[in-house]
Amino acid sequence: MSCLKVSNRRREWRCGGEGSRIEAPVYVAVQIQASKNTKKSLLTPLEELEGPSNRQRSEENRILTVATDCLDQMSMKDPSLCVHGDPILLLGVEVKPSLRMAYLYWALPYSVLLNDSLTKNQKHYLQFKMQQIIDEKGGVMLQRRITAVLSSYFSPRLKLKAAPEIMLHDALKDLYDFSE
Repeated sequence: MSCLKVSNRRREWRCGGEGSRIEAPVYVAVQIQASKNTKKSLLTPLEELEGPSNRQRSEENRILTVATDCLDQMSMKDPSLCVHGDPILLLGVEVKPSLRMAYLYWALPYSVLLNDSLTKNQKHYLQFKMQQIIDEKGGVMLQRRITAVLSSYFSPRLKLKAAPEIMLHDALKDLYDFSE
């Protein structure tokens, strides 16, 4: 369908058959931009985001497998990240949406967590002491090893944190379900 400009003063256009007039294309474009559909944001609101993206999940899995392997190798040579001969557990990884920072969550070994002879205060004290060891030197050694293995691409900065109670509860529940 071709349009023909009828008058310069009135900005009228004639398209198709007799007597059919439309307004100037600029005005039509402004009307389209003002419609409800074009006012919607191109970015999704924060409420609609449901969790980590696929890229974050793949990065989390990659870091967790490499970190577990590095911790096993380190525990054979250096017992600083071990409690009663067992290495600490790496329960999960959380990668920030920017993919530049990752938190590696750790917990005391199952042998300590399931030991009934230790009180809750003693377990918290062991966790506090292990966090001090991680902050002083052990965490840096583990971070360097992980970064060296992941050096083929830009890996996120790692920070070791004690696992929250919910994560510990889920890990122990999985252990009990697995043993049954």
